[in-house]
Amino acid sequence: MKMKKWILFLVFAIFVSISYKTIFSLAQDTEDRQQIEKILEKFLNSFVSNDFDSMMSQVSINYSDERDDKFIDYNMFKSIIKEGMDSFFKKYVNSSVSELQIHSIEFKGDRAYVVLGFIRKSYNLETLREENWLQSILAILVKEDGAWRIVTWKRLKPEEAIR
Repeated sequence: MKMKKWILFLVFAIFVSISYKTIFSLAQDTEDRQQIEKILEKFLNSFVSNDFDSMMSQVSINYSDERDDKFIDYNMFKSIIKEGMDSFFKKYVNSSVSELQIHSIEFKGDRAYVVLGFIRKSYNLETLREENWLQSILAILVKEDGAWRIVTWKRLKPEEAIR
């Protein structure tokens, strides 16, 4: 009889341990998701408000990407963003981001792979009309010193955006 009680106690202890780990993991995922959403919102809103420094504060110095068979590190990405913003804001004003949707977040180790979509609206100074762009992005974030930072930012083609 003592053996059955001991086995029941052991099964109960294992169940409690697994349940605790699962609940803790789910709570951590929820917290990480919220932090990631805030980082992405700040990154996008910094762009439309022409706040280069705030935008780059969301990017890891370990940024890496490949475009057109060229490796892009943090400094090159910073340069691309700066030139792109300078060019964009010569032609557009009153920019905003709307309908931000996180389509998926997949955690792998210290990285989060996020597919997101949003609409960017801006007023074109040349045509005197509002323009809208539906954009889909793959953002890869890494947790560095307890904070999520963007390490890759890629525009997706429409067929790549839906997973």
